[in-house]
Amino acid sequence: MTSSFCSPGSIFVEGAEAGRFLEIVIDGLTEDAVRSAMREGIAAICAIGAPGGVRRITAGNYGGKLGKFHFPLREIAE
Repeated sequence: MTSSFCSPGSIFVEGAEAGRFLEIVIDGLTEDAVRSAMREGIAAICAIGAPGGVRRITAGNYGGKLGKFHFPLREIAE
C-alpha cells in the first residue's frame, strides 16, 4: 500500500467527491478473522486506487448498534 492513494496514514483522496458507494459487510467468528478480512479488502481496494475510480474508504459504527466491536481502518491498514 504505497501508492499516493494509500500513503501511510491516509487511506482516502483528499477532497474527492464520491458519486456512488459500495457497502461491504464482514461477519467473522473471531476478531482476528474480521481484521484479516478487512486488511485484505483494504489492500485490494488500494491496489485499484484513484486511477480505478476509488475515492474513499470509510467505515461506520452506527453508535454501537451493530455490536461492541470497533475496527479502526487506519490501524488495520498499517
